[in-house]
Amino acid sequence: ELNEVIRQVDIVITCTGNKNVVTREHMDRMKNGCIVCNGHSNTEIDVASLRTPELTWERVRSQVDHVIWPDGKRIVLLSEGRLLNLSC
Repeated sequence: ELNEVIRQVDIVITCTGNKNVVTREHMDRMKNGCIVCNGHSNTEIDVASLRTPELTWERVRSQVDHVIWPDGKRIVLLSEGRLLNLSC
């Protein structure tokens, strides 16, 4: 199950076609530097839940953002969670 392995992985690529497959709870559990990207539909990663005052967004370059937690942990979000093959 995703909840069990999410802390260990270096990259998460969605390709299910379902909504909110990767939730804020999952992203809170990810290790520092985890790369998150979407391979199917724009709703698979709950990007809206990352747009809160407690998290900082840092544009690294076109289509690459760091989302930074208060403790300094960051995930690398590609294409703001949109379809990777159409944007990067």
